[in-house]
Amino acid sequence: MRITSQIGPAIAAAALLAITVSGVASANGGSLLTAGLSSTAQTPSVASKTIDTEAGSCGSHCDSAAVYGANGFTGSLTFDSVGQVTVWDDICVHTPGTGPFVSYGGSYTLSLFDGATALGSATYTVQNAVNCTSGANPINTATNPGLTFTVPASKTVSYTVSI
Repeated sequence: MRITSQIGPAIAAAALLAITVSGVASANGGSLLTAGLSSTAQTPSVASKTIDTEAGSCGSHCDSAAVYGANGFTGSLTFDSVGQVTVWDDICVHTPGTGPFVSYGGSYTLSLFDGATALGSATYTVQNAVNCTSGANPINTATNPGLTFTVPASKTVSYTVSI
């Protein structure tokens, strides 16, 4: 399962968030970023993802910019069951609005928390300029093992992802 969230120029700051599950993200114009979440084909799977914006936490469609703070992007992941899962996260950019929708390459650090309790973190590489609408994964999961953790009883964890 891959969840993609679209955000108007989040690192620089601006516009829109929409979440689509396992699909091509559509844009309402302008430059866009996406935060794509990948998990292995396993149970549990991601049921929903939110990202923190200027207007608060957003999980479906927002007209506010995602916030890249001291720890990077933040939000929450909700899973459909309790169990062990492996996750990765990546950002895609669409600049200009008519340009290709491609991955933002670099070294990423993903950290997960159950309240104040750290569940773990992983640092991995995301390939630059991989087409995010083609279903291609910009993360080589064979060489980047991701973050494996046990989903807590609440089924919801908070995350930070920094580039």
